[in-house]
Amino acid sequence: MARDFGSQNLDELTFGVPGFWSHFFPFPSAEEKFESYIDAWVHGHARIVRRPGRFRITSSSNLEILAGGAWEKVYGGYSDLWPHQSIIIQNTRD
Repeated sequence: MARDFGSQNLDELTFGVPGFWSHFFPFPSAEEKFESYIDAWVHGHARIVRRPGRFRITSSSNLEILAGGAWEKVYGGYSDLWPHQSIIIQNTRD
């Protein structure tokens, strides 16, 4: 699965997969959390969950991290694009 990691505007960290885009700022205070989210994604302890709305434009996607045996939402955003068959996407360590 394609994924994007980046930095923009000299103060913002970004993470995305098709149909989901997130941004964390300002850089100094977001750096440690962002790194932990990326580490969780790489190890399969993070997922993106699609929450369908009544209309396509009101659908949201949440980045969730597995913490203490439960999924915790750490980021949410709205988007009408979702090119996946499942409502949950997660990195696997294959």
